[in-house]
Amino acid sequence: MNSYLVHMIREFDASEELYQEHYNYLYALRDEGRLGLAGPYNNVQGGAYVFQANSLEEAEATAKTDPLVVAGIAQFVIFEWQAQQL
Repeated sequence: MNSYLVHMIREFDASEELYQEHYNYLYALRDEGRLGLAGPYNNVQGGAYVFQANSLEEAEATAKTDPLVVAGIAQFVIFEWQAQQL
């Protein structure tokens, strides 16, 4: 599996319920053992997460199911990321 960085930019505010759905999406990735890091940016206009997938196509398909993306609240850019701890 490869690592993918999902950079999310929130264009509109979302309800607490929608944010909870987003967190549940991330918790599901975590429970599958696929989520590395996740968190919001300090400017509160987006965030990022790193997860594992077999291909860029699979990673994009997964990111498209994020409830914030489905609701049109956020857009994302995804990168295959060969991060290393130095």
